[in-house]
Amino acid sequence: MADIFEISELAKEYAQLIRASRQKQMQLDRDTIAHVLGLLHDTLDALQEDIRSIPRGILAERFQRDLERSISRHVTTFGERFKASLDGGIEAAALNVSEREADLLRRLSLVRTQIHPEHSLHVAAGAAQIGVEFGRVQAEVLDRLYARVYPDGLKLSQRLYNLDRDARRSIADTLFSGVAQGQSARKLAEALRPLLTAPGVENVRYKAMRIARTEINSAYREGHIASVTDENGKLKPWVEAIGWRLSPAHPRTDICDAWAGDDTEGLGAGNYSSGNVPPGHPHCLCYTVTLLASLPDQQFVSHPPKPDDVPESQRKYYGQPKPDPPAQSDS
Repeated sequence: MADIFEISELAKEYAQLIRASRQKQMQLDRDTIAHVLGLLHDTLDALQEDIRSIPRGILAERFQRDLERSISRHVTTFGERFKASLDGGIEAAALNVSEREADLLRRLSLVRTQIHPEHSLHVAAGAAQIGVEFGRVQAEVLDRLYARVYPDGLKLSQRLYNLDRDARRSIADTLFSGVAQGQSARKLAEALRPLLTAPGVENVRYKAMRIARTEINSAYREGHIASVTDENGKLKPWVEAIGWRLSPAHPRTDICDAWAGDDTEGLGAGNYSSGNVPPGHPHCLCYTVTLLASLPDQQFVSHPPKPDDVPESQRKYYGQPKPDPPAQSDS
């Protein structure tokens, strides 16, 4: 009975590690979004100051050229600072989840005499390599996210390019339209606020925050995958599968319910081998957990999915087939 009790305690401890790590991740998400908003306010302030200080005079073409240079300079600065903030958030998210998995491995090493002898040796070797793994995971996650191709065919670098392009275009169109209408410097400056710092859909603020939230939370999941796989991308011996679990901040049924309910591989609902874990979607806050070979019944499911309610349009976009209906009983 003592051995069984210790193994069950390991499951409870891992559940606590998951909760603590998720809380840390949510705080990272909030901090990053706040920092991005601060960068946008800095950009707005700098542009507004230039609009007020650039002499308009009688040479409209010169005024427009000076505005173009101002837009280019400040949008470039924002892009550089945004990417630095994004990369820092990605690394922090990867470190956060790799620390979670390292803590699990340390605890597993304490009860390794109770698991399969071959797994016990791997656990001991893995525990000895924890310090080395941290740096590898962060670098690997950065590479993965910049190499990933999303369902719309874009990579992260292309999304950053599009953000820069759209910011320049929307700012220039707004300012030059205002100049043509003879608007004052004050009105020109205020016209930028809805683009950069006001809540909205498809403005610069929304697009920047969507990229930040999506990639940093993708890094959390990718960091987990990197932490539980070897150099060949295979799950480490003590890991049975990677489980996709719904976030508590999952307001409505969407493609995540399909992913959390999928059992294509026969590993249980929402459980995947290392190469088949879903990529997530924009603004996705769902997370992954480790299914231990020594604790196959511990699934760590807090929010049961509703895969049958997922809109067919989302299934088609993400290539997720609808599950077969349950077999009819003859009785």
